[in-house]
Amino acid sequence: MLDVTLFFVELYILAYTAVHQWQRHGRIREAVLAVGLSAFAFVIVWAIASPLVRLAAPSIPQGIAVGPDSLGVVVTVAIHLAFVRAYFFAGRRFLSSRETMQ
Repeated sequence: MLDVTLFFVELYILAYTAVHQWQRHGRIREAVLAVGLSAFAFVIVWAIASPLVRLAAPSIPQGIAVGPDSLGVVVTVAIHLAFVRAYFFAGRRFLSSRETMQ
């Protein structure tokens, strides 16, 4: 159950990244490249993190909502979200209250 929820979170992250890149650069190509890079990064992080988590915590019991691989997916989504935020959204600048008053 947790894996399905995190899958939808990843779909939201991909859609948000694609729309942001499309609006920022004005080209569909940039959105497709952003989604491709983000999906590639997710697959690579998942391939590395999942076996490492299984080695670190091998005795996770099987449950209805949480399976043995769920912790690996949680770690993967957390790392992937940090990557997407640092790579695609690091240059965002928010207006301060002084700038909005002018």
